[in-house]
Amino acid sequence: MATLGTLWCVAALVVAEPADPPRGSAPVVAPATRAVDAFNRSVSRAIAHRRSSRHAEAVAALDAALNAIRERSGPFFDKARSRARFYKALSLVALRRYQRAQALLRLLSASPGLEAQERTVVAKRLDEVSRLRDIERANTPGEVTVEALDPAGKPLSGAVVTIDGRAGPSPPFTVRLAPGRHVVQISHSEFVNERQTIRVEPGASLKMVLRPSPPAPWSPPGGVWATGGSALALASIGGLLHGLAAMDYSEAEDKALLWRDADALVARGDHKVTSAYVLYGVAGALFVGAVLWAVADAVGDPQGAEVRGGLAVGVAGVSVSAGGAF
Repeated sequence: MATLGTLWCVAALVVAEPADPPRGSAPVVAPATRAVDAFNRSVSRAIAHRRSSRHAEAVAALDAALNAIRERSGPFFDKARSRARFYKALSLVALRRYQRAQALLRLLSASPGLEAQERTVVAKRLDEVSRLRDIERANTPGEVTVEALDPAGKPLSGAVVTIDGRAGPSPPFTVRLAPGRHVVQISHSEFVNERQTIRVEPGASLKMVLRPSPPAPWSPPGGVWATGGSALALASIGGLLHGLAAMDYSEAEDKALLWRDADALVARGDHKVTSAYVLYGVAGALFVGAVLWAVADAVGDPQGAEVRGGLAVGVAGVSVSAGGAF
């Protein structure tokens, strides 16, 4: 701005009246004089407003100055218009109205009322405003409209919508979001929660329709059936061993009646009975685990995963113990 001060000082905005026309010419001095006076008064007000950082008032005063010489032409008025437009652009930049300032500086860069050094200053300022405009566009929030419909396509009442974990108003609603990714979730007492990740582009509009689905009929997970099946299989093997032990005991009784040694048969039967009881215990543990797993899954317990993990470890330990008993 030091260069601007040396080029276009404040006093340079206030222009002098054009020379009086020669005698006998058309009476144009009075209109020109009134236009210059109105221009100078408006520019003086704009200078005072800019010094007080009241840039909105400065823009209005410079608009009045430009309007005062709107119908005047020639190099004298071209230079006055160019300087007024430049200072108006500076005030617009101070107000962060970069789009208007950019358009005005582009118009000014093609104006015939600029000298070469002044045109260089305008081009430099235009580059700065263009960069500010690009930053503004990149950070411009986008508008997202959220609707919630039931499976029949009708508006869903009672739905709670959260955006990035913060509760929003009842749908439908429109909200302005910063550019980037956002997580939108809808929850309802009668439907399954739905979550979507959206990407908001700078200054863009986006419409999203949330359609939560009704909960599906509950059925036990496959692991529950597998665990229950394993319990049944182990219990069946235990029953088979129990039957074989009974046969060993019966044969031992027959040998005892004949005064023969039956100790080996009795020991073998005892071992089978012990193994059968171990299998019954493992089968019982697996059955209880399957039941707890099913209950945790049915009620949607957030700790269900930990319960299932603990059961899996426990069942694995019992299985190892059972394997060592055979």
